[in-house]
Amino acid sequence: MTEQVKVAVAQLGVSADVAENGRKIRALVEQAARQGADIVQFPEAALSGYGGADVSSYREGYDWAALWAETEQVQAAAAAHGVRVLLGSTHFVSEDVAPTNCVYLLGPDGAIVDRYDKRMLTFSDQLYYTAGDHDVVFTEKGTTFGVQICYDICYPALYSHLVAQGVQVVLHSFYNAGFDGPNILDDVGPAWNIARAADNRVFVCAANASRAHQNWPSMVTRPDGSIAQQAERNQDGMILHTFPDEDRKGWEHNFRPFLVHPEEPRSMGNTSDHPRVQNRQAKPRP
Repeated sequence: MTEQVKVAVAQLGVSADVAENGRKIRALVEQAARQGADIVQFPEAALSGYGGADVSSYREGYDWAALWAETEQVQAAAAAHGVRVLLGSTHFVSEDVAPTNCVYLLGPDGAIVDRYDKRMLTFSDQLYYTAGDHDVVFTEKGTTFGVQICYDICYPALYSHLVAQGVQVVLHSFYNAGFDGPNILDDVGPAWNIARAADNRVFVCAANASRAHQNWPSMVTRPDGSIAQQAERNQDGMILHTFPDEDRKGWEHNFRPFLVHPEEPRSMGNTSDHPRVQNRQAKPRP
C-alpha cells in the first residue's frame, strides 16, 4: 500500500422496491464522496433486491427496465462525484439463462470497469442465479482489492486464490438480514470475517444489508482478526476506513497461507459461457 485510499462500507435496508433502493444508494454515494471516499462498497443485491428474499422470480414479472434505469442513475452518481462504486445487483443474461448475482465495479467516470458474479451459490440461490467463474482484482492508489459475495466466505480456497494474486483488502458484500430475529448467523457471520482476515492476513470490508433483523453490522476486520470498525446495527449508513492501516490489537498468525490446488472447485451451481456472462464489462441492459 503506497498512498492513502478511503473506503466507505455502506449498508442499507434492501427491499423489492428498486427505485427506493436506488434513492438510498445515490444518497450514500453523495455522503461518502463528501467525506472523501475513493471507493463506496454496497451489500449484495443492494439495488435489485435478493432472489428468494425480495424477488420471487426473475423470469416472470420482474421489472428489468426499472433496474436498468436505476443502474444508469447510480452510474451517473458515481461520475458526478468522481468515486469508484461497488454496486451489488443482478445482471441480466438472457430469457433462457438465469441472471448472475453480481457486484458491478463502476469507475469514477461511472463506466462498468468489471463485474464480479457470485461463485458459490447456496441451494436456494441456484433456483434464481447462474454461478460466476472468475475473480475480480483491481488496484486503487497502490492498494490491491479483491471482490467476494456472501456465501463465498464459506470456501477458504477463494480467499487463498485472491491472496496468491496479491490482494490486500477483500471487499465482501453480504445479504444476511431481514430475519424475524436472531439466529446462528449472528454468531457465525462475524466469525467468518475474523477467520478469513486472520487466516489470510488481509483486511476484510464486509458490507451487509441492514434491514432488521441484521445478523451483524457492516464491519472492517484487520489482518490480526481485530475489528477496526462496525456500523450501527439495523440502520442505513456507512463506516469509512483509510488504508494503509498499521493498527493492530495483537499479532498476525498465518505466515504460511494455504495454497490452492488447481483442481479445487471454485464455483457451485451452473456456470455459463453466454457472452453476457463472459463479458464482464457488459452493460446492464442487453
